[in-house]
Amino acid sequence: MVGTEVTNQNVPACPHVEAVRLLVQQGERLRINQGTLAMHDTALGIASRAGSLEMVRTLLEHEKIAPDLENRWMESPLKLAVKVAHALVVDALVADQRVDTYSLREARAIATHESIRMAIQHENDGRRTCRGRVAASRTEGTLALGLVDAGRKHRPLRRR
Repeated sequence: MVGTEVTNQNVPACPHVEAVRLLVQQGERLRINQGTLAMHDTALGIASRAGSLEMVRTLLEHEKIAPDLENRWMESPLKLAVKVAHALVVDALVADQRVDTYSLREARAIATHESIRMAIQHENDGRRTCRGRVAASRTEGTLALGLVDAGRKHRPLRRR
């Protein structure tokens, strides 16, 4: 998006994370993938759009979460985070091996910031190379570090 800033999580910590953490520990009893009535967004989709990195990480701890579930506009949590350029949330989502390669390709196609596009492509290439193995050397923060380096070379875009 022209005129938007890639956000490096300047969002204040969510006060509800501890409550969500307790709910995630409930395991099977929690309907983690149930969407809202109006937009069919899951909790992960809402947290991704809002840029709540801590909430996204907490929700991804649930073993039954489906990070590729789309809302009524066919937007996965990864696409929602990419659309609003929440770099650290994107990084956390692409690091999760449950996100399939189709979601990675779709998110890369709509990415407007080059660092985000390259990070998604790098993860997608790595998954093809590993053929389903979890790359032990992959850690969160690759995208964030790239944005810090990119910020030194380029002027950040303005936030709306």
